[in-house]
Amino acid sequence: MARLIHRRSWSIAEFVEIYKQRPKIVHGISGNSSINALWDLSFKSLDDQGRAILGEMCFLSPDFIAHTLFKEHSPKRLPESLRFCADPFLFKYEIENLLTLALIKRDKETRAFSIHQIVQTSFKYFMTPQQRQQSFNDAALLVAAAFPRKDSQNAQLYRFWNTCSLHLQHVLSLRDCFPEELRDNPMFLATKSYCELNNQCQRYLLEINGYNDLLELVKVNELAMKTMPRQLLRVADLHR
Repeated sequence: MARLIHRRSWSIAEFVEIYKQRPKIVHGISGNSSINALWDLSFKSLDDQGRAILGEMCFLSPDFIAHTLFKEHSPKRLPESLRFCADPFLFKYEIENLLTLALIKRDKETRAFSIHQIVQTSFKYFMTPQQRQQSFNDAALLVAAAFPRKDSQNAQLYRFWNTCSLHLQHVLSLRDCFPEELRDNPMFLATKSYCELNNQCQRYLLEINGYNDLLELVKVNELAMKTMPRQLLRVADLHR
């Protein structure tokens, strides 16, 4: 990687930006097989549980991922791929493995996790389209389980603004990721739970006057909902 930066006369900032936007080009540069080997060695050493955690982190906001996002839910509210997180020993084991491989970091004071954007981009590149779809869906379920919901007893989310604020960054990260995934994979689908999460967040953004983010979220949610009929048709075909 250092040799590539030197050969192309890139700054580190330029390399990060290019890698985030065009990972396939960086991986495909002649003589750059060492980058592929480096990531493959780390990613292939992970078990299914470690890959599940890392895959979902790839679609979350990278700088602050609260540890409670994975733990403060009943197992039934967690995505199936993450239900092992309800077991403190198993969760700690997988996290320690990711930390040892330097794929994520953990703040000692807040216990929050972070992941470098290059790791996010590289692991997305490592995953198959089906795995990326599953990781996105599971990340949306994870955030939806934590994001407060408006109901008959809570017509407004004012009492939960602190919690909403904590998880807003992840909703916006999913918002930005969805059109990118759809562009790379025209068969990429939104789920009902993802669209419902967007609806809940739209209410919060309206209450705090976050109109710019609200407008973009509405646009993406409309785009996401247009993919849902294809999903329903596919399910219907499977049951014929």
